[in-house]
Amino acid sequence: MDTAKLCECGCGLPTPLFARSDRKRGRVAGQPRPRRQGHFARQPKNTVPEPAGTKQCSRCEQVKPFAEFSKDARYRLGLRGWCKVCRCEFGQQHAVMIKGRDKSPPINKQCPTCHCVKPASGFSKCQSKLDGLSSRCKTCRLTKELASRTAAQRLQNFLWSHHRLTIKQFVELKAHQGGRGAMCPKALETKPCIDHCHRSGRVRGLLCNRCNMLLWFHDNPEYFRLAENYLAKASQQTFGPFVRLKLEARWVRWRELLATQHNQCAICSGDISVKFADDHSHETGQVRGLLCVRCNTRLPAVEDQEFVESARRYLMERAA
Repeated sequence: MDTAKLCECGCGLPTPLFARSDRKRGRVAGQPRPRRQGHFARQPKNTVPEPAGTKQCSRCEQVKPFAEFSKDARYRLGLRGWCKVCRCEFGQQHAVMIKGRDKSPPINKQCPTCHCVKPASGFSKCQSKLDGLSSRCKTCRLTKELASRTAAQRLQNFLWSHHRLTIKQFVELKAHQGGRGAMCPKALETKPCIDHCHRSGRVRGLLCNRCNMLLWFHDNPEYFRLAENYLAKASQQTFGPFVRLKLEARWVRWRELLATQHNQCAICSGDISVKFADDHSHETGQVRGLLCVRCNTRLPAVEDQEFVESARRYLMERAA
């Protein structure tokens, strides 16, 4: 009959009497656990004695022992400036003060930065404030955030928020085009225009400011057709040059044209009763009609046949 293996510690007990979890610790089952030794020994709480000394409370101005002050590592002595009694009294007074105060947001509020009185919608919500609104208005907060950012951070935020592009992709696209626009041989500026499809949002290329502005007519075939019809009619009917006329005589002619066009743009039929532009031929100087500012600035996209062919070729190559 095989004898049971005795414990190696010399207690004379066989190994089967040890619990499974106690075999690794060398302890007999049912016996009390030995006290931890060395580094793993448990230290009793509050073994460090309280510092002896006195301190003056900055609120009640009474000299009290250190035990009457709460601990705070931010202060020089590691203790708060107010004693525990003063802090408790202030908390109770503050609770009574804000309990009867109306917490509904005000209709208007003054911004301490720009000193402008703005409606509540011009301030961000902030639950920590008594009125539920932030101290500064949204414009001042945004201005401070933008001022704290570097030029690279502003470019990265603009590319990602508007076109979902990174700076690396933007630099690669600019290098792929050789530092020039995708429609004209003009060298790109430090901040070129990023052309994208307004339907799918896909980036098509980098353009100069003029090409990006004139390309709007080709992205909207309906407006392009209206512009062609306007130029066809204007070639048959002109109103003479207005440049040689004095300002009073010009206003007389402009009022006549406004009445003829019913205060509407000759291309998009938009309202031009407040602001308009007199469209004229750059070759003869003859006035052709009154347009809105948008149609007047983008009309060369239809007149310039070289640009029309370049725009059509560009859109066909980068069709979404």
